[in-house]
Amino acid sequence: VGELAVRLIGEYRGARLIGKTLRIDNRGAKPVLVQSADLAPAGTLAVSILDPDLASGEATTAYVVGPAGD
Repeated sequence: VGELAVRLIGEYRGARLIGKTLRIDNRGAKPVLVQSADLAPAGTLAVSILDPDLASGEATTAYVVGPAGD
């Protein structure tokens, strides 16, 4: 996602929902504002980004919740 490196570090499955924990690293030279739309595929129910304002070299964690597939 541009200058951001996004890694899946955890996935939690239930009967109807899937929760994902993501680590996001700013590998660019400039600060970046991480937005929900950068991480959320269509159908996502909730996104939480711990610190959306990332300076160069900083990282944050995000949580994404969506419906479980059939």
